[in-house]
Amino acid sequence: MTVASGAVLDGRYELGEILGRGAMGRVFRAHDTRLGRDVAVKVLDEALAGDQEFLARFQREARAAASLSHPGVVGVFDRGEQDGAHYIVMELVDGPTLGDVLRAEGPLDPERVLALGAAMADALGAAHRIGLVHRDVKPSNVLVSPDGHVKVTDFGIARGASDLTLTTTHSVLGSVPYVAPEQVRGQPATPASDVYALGCLLYALVTGEPPFRAEAAVSVLHQHISQEPQPPSMRRGDVPEEFDRVLLALLAKDPSDRPADGDRAAARLRDAGSSVATQVLPVVPTEALERTRALRTTAYPGAAPTQVLGAEEDEDEDEDEDEDDLTIRWGRRVAVMILLAFALVAVALFGERMAGDQAPTQGSSPQPAAPSDDPLEPAPQPTAPPSPASISDVVDGIEELLTRGRGASMSRDAAKELSEKLKKVVQEYDEGDWAEARSKVDELREALEEFAEEDEVSEERERELAEAVESLARLVEQAASAA
Repeated sequence: MTVASGAVLDGRYELGEILGRGAMGRVFRAHDTRLGRDVAVKVLDEALAGDQEFLARFQREARAAASLSHPGVVGVFDRGEQDGAHYIVMELVDGPTLGDVLRAEGPLDPERVLALGAAMADALGAAHRIGLVHRDVKPSNVLVSPDGHVKVTDFGIARGASDLTLTTTHSVLGSVPYVAPEQVRGQPATPASDVYALGCLLYALVTGEPPFRAEAAVSVLHQHISQEPQPPSMRRGDVPEEFDRVLLALLAKDPSDRPADGDRAAARLRDAGSSVATQVLPVVPTEALERTRALRTTAYPGAAPTQVLGAEEDEDEDEDEDEDDLTIRWGRRVAVMILLAFALVAVALFGERMAGDQAPTQGSSPQPAAPSDDPLEPAPQPTAPPSPASISDVVDGIEELLTRGRGASMSRDAAKELSEKLKKVVQEYDEGDWAEARSKVDELREALEEFAEEDEVSEERERELAEAVESLARLVEQAASAA
């Protein structure tokens, strides 16, 4: 069964517009006619529904997330299957992600970051207490509710701490700027790995970027293993010493030197926050949140941010609807590439050969240096993109190039207009209107050429974008031919 907007699942869930694409499927805004409420419905990709291992992971996601009951975790209400289409029904959160907040408001006050960190650690602690590890804590997986508080989402790649079967075949690395050293080495993720990722996220919230950055993703991975993070106070003068102390504890290289789980991390963060520890402060004041929400009027659990459709942009904002997420994606073909890349890095850096059954084997973008759409994530090397596994990969790459180039190798106006044209291509692609999708690709290509002629896009960035747009055009043609 092909699920599309307008379908009704189990005579109950009326699917609306596509909100986005996640690691395993698409997310729809939907209406539960039985209970009269709006929800988010994640539908497993048809290509994966026939794979019993992927299906088991998808079903485990629903069971695991449904077992969590915490105000800081996005709720899961239901799961089901109809004519071969597997889905889960989740709480719909109308609000931005922490990545959106950073773009709209800039780095947050240290005290507020400590309070927010304690709230997120509490949510992770609830998962850790029942044996679950999130494994992909990052700005795009933390939503901001209408009242300004945070909710951790997308436990889609979480696993039971004692579950070894699926993770042996389908291990997941996570997101490059937020991945723990032990995960880079191919070791199992633990609650302490989530604590490390949380530390990276809090570092980004207070300084504007994660602790490690480099042109190549593999360089960032090496830094996670071998380089000590710079104290936040060295990047921002008003960061107190206690903030440095607690954050560097979360970022310890050895898991045994970190707080062991979310509960212990929350206690450390509250102690550091002293007076603000008694309350969970909103991530942004209500009036600021209204402006931030213009970046994304619809937020959803587990979807790929660059695929959000229908989100209105505040014309008075200089910021674009850029997204957070270099998540290492699903796919066996992709997994082989990651294994080889990490093996090469290990040989170069440590003089050791990484065994295939120890290296991450699943869930990456086409290669570790694949483009990202997250301004908080490392910029890949400016090389021609490989043949993408999906349109999401190419769209992510283009969005990342637009984000990285804004204000430097590209004017803000050019980046903004090109991003809007890219969204129109995605919209036509999702609706299956191939003639319009081709037309929108042509418009994107022409706009890029015009901006290059007007020197609003540098020659190097124009070349990179042109290559990515041609990859996008090929994907549209392939989809049109297969339809």
